[in-house]
Amino acid sequence: MNQSNRPIPYADNLDDSLSILNTRHGVFYPTGYVVVCYATAEQLNTAWQESWHDALPGDDVSALRADQMRFVCDRSDEKATTVGTIVGAELKQIDILRQIADQGGEFLILSDGVIDADRLQEILRNPPPVKTLRYGLLTIEELVEEDQSAIVDNPLGQNERARDID
Repeated sequence: MNQSNRPIPYADNLDDSLSILNTRHGVFYPTGYVVVCYATAEQLNTAWQESWHDALPGDDVSALRADQMRFVCDRSDEKATTVGTIVGAELKQIDILRQIADQGGEFLILSDGVIDADRLQEILRNPPPVKTLRYGLLTIEELVEEDQSAIVDNPLGQNERARDID
């Protein structure tokens, strides 16, 4: 298949996508992956067509529709262990991902390190996602543009950005 015509690699069956659905204390925590959240399917499609499709190897990326992310979030809420509930940082991120999914957002999940940091920053500008998270072994890092002016106080977590997802 011609790389430029490659469709968005939506997960057909979440049971077959276990590598991107890693959990920590029962909560969605895809260690070694970056989760890029777009406000709409159209924005994800634009980003895919303009930048992502030719930047990523085929097996290192998967996409989730809003209903699939809602399922992941519901499962995280149900399966969270006592430790996961007490620690809570992962569940706060689940609340944010659920908010984005509830408003029709779609998600690109890619293996960390498949593209260099400069190329990633370039891709994240056109169109910009509403949130980008890198899941490390013990940390969740929000990947943000150099402009920090959009950071606001948010009850869901520190250093949250305002999201206009209407």
